[in-house]
Amino acid sequence: FGVITVLVLAFNGFLLGSLAATAAANGEPGIFAVLLFTHGFIELPAIIIAGAVGLRVATAGYHHLRGDREDLLTSVEIRKLRSLIVTIVVMLCIAAIIESQITVRLARWLAT
Repeated sequence: FGVITVLVLAFNGFLLGSLAATAAANGEPGIFAVLLFTHGFIELPAIIIAGAVGLRVATAGYHHLRGDREDLLTSVEIRKLRSLIVTIVVMLCIAAIIESQITVRLARWLAT
């Protein structure tokens, strides 16, 4: 339970670390940081929150199957998770708009 969530989070961390290492090896860690920060300050927290939601559901599933809890999720938990999921979607949409409209232009400008 939660293995897929942990693997996805680990892969994202590995990919981000690999890109940062490549940028540093090429002598451009500042450019990488600027390009990442323009949209990443919204995207990265959204990914972390999504991982927390995934782990919460996985934990609830584990306890439900063990018989520790009657319902998989209570109505209060469902409302909270629904609110978090909507927030995550909004955050990712905003990050995508920033990435496609600002980060791309900034990258072109920095490349000149």
